Amino acid sequence: MTFALLDNAQMSVSGTPGTGTITLGSASTGFQTFASAGLTDGGTSYFMAVDGSAWELFLGTYTSSGTTLARTTRLSSSTGSAISLTSATIITAVAPSEFLMGDVQTFTSSGTWNKPAWAREVEIICIGGGGGGGSGRRGATSTSISGGAGGGSAAIVIHRALASDLTTSVTVTIGAGGTAGAARTSDSQDGATGGSGGATTFGTYCRSNGGTGGTGGSTSTAAGGAAGTSNLGVGWAGINGGEAGVGTAGSQPTASGTSALGCAGGGGGGGIFTDNTALGGGAGGNTTQYTARVGTTTGIGAAGTASGGAGGNGGQISGFFYGGGGGGASHQTGVGGTGGTGGYGGGGGGGGASRNGNNSGAGGAGGGGLCVVISRP
Repeated sequence: MTFALLDNAQMSVSGTPGTGTITLGSASTGFQTFASAGLTDGGTSYFMAVDGSAWELFLGTYTSSGTTLARTTRLSSSTGSAISLTSATIITAVAPSEFLMGDVQTFTSSGTWNKPAWAREVEIICIGGGGGGGSGRRGATSTSISGGAGGGSAAIVIHRALASDLTTSVTVTIGAGGTAGAARTSDSQDGATGGSGGATTFGTYCRSNGGTGGTGGSTSTAAGGAAGTSNLGVGWAGINGGEAGVGTAGSQPTASGTSALGCAGGGGGGGIFTDNTALGGGAGGNTTQYTARVGTTTGIGAAGTASGGAGGNGGQISGFFYGGGGGGASHQTGVGGTGGTGGYGGGGGGGGASRNGNNSGAGGAGGGGLCVVISRP
C-alpha cells in the first residue's frame, strides 16, 4: 500500500455513495483524475468530500478496478461522523494540517504508537523513570545523623529513524518513577532506600534506563542514587541522567546533578549536627549547570528550609529537561521534611532527619517516564 500526495486532482462521484465506499466518476474541469495524478491500485492519499455544506476529510484507499475509493480512516467531518454522500459530491485530493505540521504523540503512560501513512522520518525521545529519594534517619540526641540521599535521574535518549524502518504500530512502555523511601517511625533507625525508576522503551528501537534510588540517612553519608544510562546504537543520541545529591552527617547536604544537560537528580535531605543544629535540604538539580547552559532555574526543586521544611517538586526546565525534587530539611524537635517529587525522569529529593520521638522525613518519589514520538513528512 503506497501513500502519495496528489497535485490538482478532483473527481465527481457515480451514483449515491451514502456512508460507504465511493464509486468515482470523472475529473472535474481543469483537474486530473486521481490515477493521472499518480495514485496506483491499492494506494492511499488524503481526500476531502464536499456535498453542499457537508464535508468529510479522510484517508482513502484507491482501487483501479471499478474505480472506487474506500473511506479507510476518517480524520474529521462537519458532523463529527461519516456523512451520507449524494450524487452531487465532489472529491478533492488534499494535504491535511497534520501532514503539513507533522504529528506529535506524547505518552505519559504505556500504550501503542501508530505510524501515520504519510510519515517519512520519525524522531523518538525516551525518558525513563527517576529514582526515589531515601528517607532521613531518626536518631538520638547528641549524635550526628544524615538525611536521605536524592534519587538519580533517568537518561534522555533520542533516536531518529526512517519511517519505513519501523513497524506500523509499536508498543510504548513508560517506566514508573521510583518509590519514595518511607519515613522512619521507630527510634534509632536508618532511613529507607528509595526505589529505582523503570525503563521507558519504544519497542526494541529505543530505550532509556531509569535512575536508581537514593539510600536512607544514617550516622554517616547517605549515597546518592546513580544516574540512568542510555543504550546507544545507530541513529541514537543519549544524555545520561544527573547524579543525585548526598545526605551527609555533620555537614550540609549537597544539591544534585553533575549532568550538564540531562534530567536532574534529587537533592539530599538535611541532617542534624551533634549540637542539635538542624540543616536545610539540598536543591534538586545542579543550579549552576542549568543556569549557565540552559539559562533558567525554573523547574528545579527548591531545597527545604530548616526546621522541617519540605523540598519542592521538580518540573520542566527547558524542552525535555526536567528537574529533580529538592531535599527535605531536618528537624531537631519535630518531624523531618519530606523530599520533593522529581519531574519527568527526575530523581526524588531525600527526606530530612529527625530526633527520636519524631518521624523522619520521607523521600520524594521519582518522576515517571515520558516518550514523545514526532513524525515528519
